[in-house]
Amino acid sequence: MDVDSSNGASSDEDHPDLPPTTFWVDENSCRIARNKDNFNRALRSALETARRGSDRIRGPFDQLTADNFDKIFHTPITTAEAKREVKYQLGNVPIGVANFQELLVPETVRDGREKRRISEENRKKSNIRIYCDQDPTDDPIYASGQPVIPGTRRWRLGDDEPVERRPQSYIPNRQRPIYQPGMPLHRQYRHWYDEANGISTVGEGCRSRSHTGGVTYRAGTDIPGQQLVRSTITLCNLVMDGKLHDLDLFGDLQLSILPHNLQELGIDKLVRTSMDALTTFTGFTIFHEFLHTPPLLRDDVPAPRAANLPGSPPRAYLWSQILGLNTEESLKNVNNYAFFATLAKLQDRQWRLAEAEDDWRNGELEQDFNIIVPNNRRSINEPALLLTLPPEERCTDDEKPALQDSGKACLEFRG
Repeated sequence: MDVDSSNGASSDEDHPDLPPTTFWVDENSCRIARNKDNFNRALRSALETARRGSDRIRGPFDQLTADNFDKIFHTPITTAEAKREVKYQLGNVPIGVANFQELLVPETVRDGREKRRISEENRKKSNIRIYCDQDPTDDPIYASGQPVIPGTRRWRLGDDEPVERRPQSYIPNRQRPIYQPGMPLHRQYRHWYDEANGISTVGEGCRSRSHTGGVTYRAGTDIPGQQLVRSTITLCNLVMDGKLHDLDLFGDLQLSILPHNLQELGIDKLVRTSMDALTTFTGFTIFHEFLHTPPLLRDDVPAPRAANLPGSPPRAYLWSQILGLNTEESLKNVNNYAFFATLAKLQDRQWRLAEAEDDWRNGELEQDFNIIVPNNRRSINEPALLLTLPPEERCTDDEKPALQDSGKACLEFRG
């Protein structure tokens, strides 16, 4: 959930003249046999989560949505500026995660060489490039004794400055230490370069031994023939190898495997609440990383000291940490949006924050079968959203007359 490099900032105004944000997926790492189904489910979950958050705030909002907004952004949903910013991030056309579009090779293309050519063109045209390759580098320090052929990995050791331009204190890149969070920023650290996407970094990304689920890198230089505004996202093995990918089947089954999943990931001691557990879903990580990219540019703001218990991350990732932010900080912080949209999607499954204040502040979730699924969604026909309704109540507007004529009840989907 790290972000590397920065350029620009977002505005909360509408931008109808901007084209939709596009993304490209590296088929060779994200959609190989062992990852394909899990990745596709997680990606679909991330986009649907953004849509549900957007639908709820754009449509006639219900009391639960209003309460969640107040708790997460520390201001009422009727606050125009805050509501406008949340709409912008989640799905204000053409901006917002809900409107992100994947550039795909047409299914009619069968020739392997032509597929690769079109895919490469799509990569160059896309604003965001997604990899699931653990940030491989040809740097010998990560080779574990195995020979690495230069140029065969996505990241290579960055070039040194020409001798005539080196100051007296200059240290060759290969001799520099590796940057770790908390180290002094004025020192010279080893850096790597992703030549295909024109991105430099001093961070280790997924190679880091810390519990990193994903990393976003922003380009700072122009490359002819490629998008000027571009980012890459790497989804790390930490989330790709987990058991929890999407929220569509959230319920007793996933709650039962959650402790085992967290223990496998080595983060069971960091996750203290049900809300924190949601951050381990791959779809949550994709949504989180999308919010780091231009033109959205949300950040991971420093966690408030009062919420920074021993072992907590220094940035506001956890539920207790986002509750300690003020409104201005909340509107800048990625996970405030991610938690809000995730609660919107869970509400479709009749899950909500616990009613008692001590419980919801502790991030506890509870199932509430009195929740009526509202109709402010793009598609009402999605089976996963209607499973909680009795058979005679699962109906669309087109089906209502026939059902009513037969004497069966049909639940109104209302906000």
